[in-house]
Amino acid sequence: MHYEDGEPIQLEQRIVNAAITPDFIKQNFSLITPVSYLLSKSAPSRVEQDIQATSASRHVSRLLNMEFGDPVLMIKRVTWRHEEITTRAFFYHPGHAYQLGSGTMDARQPITGG
Repeated sequence: MHYEDGEPIQLEQRIVNAAITPDFIKQNFSLITPVSYLLSKSAPSRVEQDIQATSASRHVSRLLNMEFGDPVLMIKRVTWRHEEITTRAFFYHPGHAYQLGSGTMDARQPITGG
C-alpha cells in the first residue's frame, strides 16, 4: 500500500521471479523500494504496461477505502530479462483521483527549464 497524507493512493501487487532475485522476500522495504532493489539486481531488457479503467473488487475497495464497484485505474506491468519474465505487477489507484493525458512538442526545439 502507498499512502499520501494518510490516505491510500495505490495498492501494489507484485509477483517476482524468485529464480532471478532469490533474496527479494528478505529485503526491508521500509529502507529501499521494491523497484530500486529489483533494478539493482536485474535491470529489465523489456517492459510492457497496460492501463485499464475497471471497477474495484471487494478486496481492492476495502484496501483503498472505496465503495465496492467504484472506478479504479489499474496498471499491469510485466518485465523481462531477455526471454525470462522477472516480474508481474498490478497497481490499483482510485479512479476519481487520477487522469491520463498526453501532448506533443516540437522535437526541433530545445527543452529548457522553467
